[in-house]
Amino acid sequence: MSAPLQTRPALQDSPPAENEFPAIALTLMQSRQTVLPKRLAAPGPDERELEAILASAGTAPRAPCLLLVTVDGLCGDPQIDLMERTVATGCAIQNMLLMATALGYGSALTSGKALKSAHLRTLFGLKDGEHALCFLSIGTAGASKGHRLRPQPADYVRTLSN
Repeated sequence: MSAPLQTRPALQDSPPAENEFPAIALTLMQSRQTVLPKRLAAPGPDERELEAILASAGTAPRAPCLLLVTVDGLCGDPQIDLMERTVATGCAIQNMLLMATALGYGSALTSGKALKSAHLRTLFGLKDGEHALCFLSIGTAGASKGHRLRPQPADYVRTLSN
């Protein structure tokens, strides 16, 4: 018997309560499925390991936490090229940023020349094929710059017409 197809959730008239955000984010991330699961290679985390990974976000210290995000272009299915692995890693980064926000933390994604330096590669023990993509900083926000204006879809979406 195959699993039922997921349907899109209905839009709510009012946003969920603030204390519901962590549970909603956790549910969404745990229920995310790849459309073509045959493209995943074993092993992956079992339920206990996955729970530990997700729970670790909730135990971050109330001082800044710095993570180096890398992608390994040589492991896994060789038919999946580096660009697709990098895009998938970007999706994982977004999930971590959303979970940090849902847990009430501030976060930032930063990059720079240091990511390409030999010193950084040595410091973190990066091997051939491993690429440092960015740093994630997570901590309690002391002050906020306020919200910036976001681009509208018309600013970045183009439609190809005949």
